[in-house]
Amino acid sequence: MPNYSSLIQNLEELDPTDDKYSEKLTLRLKSKKKLDELIVLYGMFQHMFRVADKVEIPHRLENWLRNEATTFINNHLRVIFGDSDPKNLEQNFTTYYAKFFNHDNASLLNYTAILSFEDIESDVYQIEDKARQSLQELESIIAKARDQAVNMTAESYAKVFEEEGQKYKKVASRALIGGISSVILFILVLVLFSVLGPKVYDIEKKVYLVEGILARFLTASILLFVINFCAKQYNINNHLAALNIQRKQALASSFLFLESIDKEDSATRNLLVLEIAKTIYSQTKTGYISDKTIPPDTKKLTDIIKIVNAKS
Repeated sequence: MPNYSSLIQNLEELDPTDDKYSEKLTLRLKSKKKLDELIVLYGMFQHMFRVADKVEIPHRLENWLRNEATTFINNHLRVIFGDSDPKNLEQNFTTYYAKFFNHDNASLLNYTAILSFEDIESDVYQIEDKARQSLQELESIIAKARDQAVNMTAESYAKVFEEEGQKYKKVASRALIGGISSVILFILVLVLFSVLGPKVYDIEKKVYLVEGILARFLTASILLFVINFCAKQYNINNHLAALNIQRKQALASSFLFLESIDKEDSATRNLLVLEIAKTIYSQTKTGYISDKTIPPDTKKLTDIIKIVNAKS
């Protein structure tokens, strides 16, 4: 498991939520609004490290988190907490904050992806246990990330998932054609072997012919291997296509779900965002491959609709 202890320690040493720094940081950033924005980013990095320290995230997301956290700590937190007065301190932070939430930047998508690795139930309990003293702050963080991510990236990434699903469907179709062709060829070979193929028994000498037996065995083995390979490719690619279609539907409908919930009902909106992320990134049963290794879903897309209907 990767070690984030040094980065986490640096964050804890430079805590903008501590009341004793409030006046100094407000003066350094020239407004209370900028301090609130700094606290929002600080809380997002804290949340990502809690998830990454508990479960192993993909190497790409791990590298991004390390690099982005290092930039945030060294280029902004340390400078803002310092005593020197560099030029453009407030402007540099404003530019960084805007870039982090810009739809052309992958930061919000990476943030959502990291949170998706946290189990939904344990995530809710951890938010309750670890953030009771700053509940309002965390609700603001999730609300900002949710609104930015849904409005800026949902449509484009839904299209990406749709294209991926179509690509897997085409591969599955080719595998089906190959499998059917292999079965037909297998039947034809059996017929030809029985009529014209190498003999496996010499009636006159009353002995079995090894060459004929081997020829038939090898030919049948090769054709059966091809048939089995095509069948597996058909199932695997249909499974991947079904997953991508589900992800596309979840992304495409996420904005409508969020709009149907009262913006003041932050608890329900937060739960809805976590459910949508889990629906998009979790493995689900499609019926094409063995589901023994796929954990049972604690909640599905139908549960999201139930949440919306209950609040309508």
